[in-house]
Amino acid sequence: MRDNYLEEFYSFLRFPSVSTDEKFSGKVKDCAQWLSQKLSAVGLESKVVPTAGHPVVWARNKHKSGRPTVLIYGHYDVQPPDPLELWDSPPFEPVLRNLGDRVPRVVDRARRYVRRANLPNPRRFYSWEFLMAQEAAGLLDPDFRASVDAAEPYAVLQGHYDRPRATSELNRLLYLDLKLTIGDNDLLKVTRTAEMAGVAVRFPWLDRALIEFTGTWPAGFKVRGLEKRYLFKRAFQTLLAPETLAKRKHGFGVPTSV
Repeated sequence: MRDNYLEEFYSFLRFPSVSTDEKFSGKVKDCAQWLSQKLSAVGLESKVVPTAGHPVVWARNKHKSGRPTVLIYGHYDVQPPDPLELWDSPPFEPVLRNLGDRVPRVVDRARRYVRRANLPNPRRFYSWEFLMAQEAAGLLDPDFRASVDAAEPYAVLQGHYDRPRATSELNRLLYLDLKLTIGDNDLLKVTRTAEMAGVAVRFPWLDRALIEFTGTWPAGFKVRGLEKRYLFKRAFQTLLAPETLAKRKHGFGVPTSV
């Protein structure tokens, strides 16, 4: 690797672009500007696009007729570095170290990513789930594997994916997520655990009438470009604080304390 490439990468890593902490919002914008300038420097048309939350960096090359279009999506923001005492060096000061025996693991992870990215939905959507991502031969007893149809879990996924009248892939995946991840997993964990503590949990955003109504919306109302929850943010921009609208999504947490 050329030294100037490494130095540019170091410059990128030095930005404390923590999007979940408002005190770093200025650094997030600085990082977006820096990245856009670098993309422009390599010949792409690039700009920083303001949103209700943090800015989006957009770039494209000049399309050539007859060639396919490839969309590459990624994050320039980072997670909070806390707890700082667990770091061997400052979190935003890059240190070049010998990976040693970790190199094969990095390569293997990249290989799995490519393999999953080439799966068709809905298999790709659930390929990150623990049981789906692992080889059944290493997790399940041979007698149990022989007694079940290994293809049945995928048949269940496919059945839910094919059931809605939706034509967009996004809406089909949202329906699948509602039926399995939310319905069979998240709600069950939260409501049952809360009941043990005498707490009744309600989920206003999962009101049936609301779900059925939003299920008829086109995908462009939900995701536009790289912005998620597009219509929701605009509907509530006069009711919710900007930091709330820009806040990252949080999953259903099990209501327990340690």
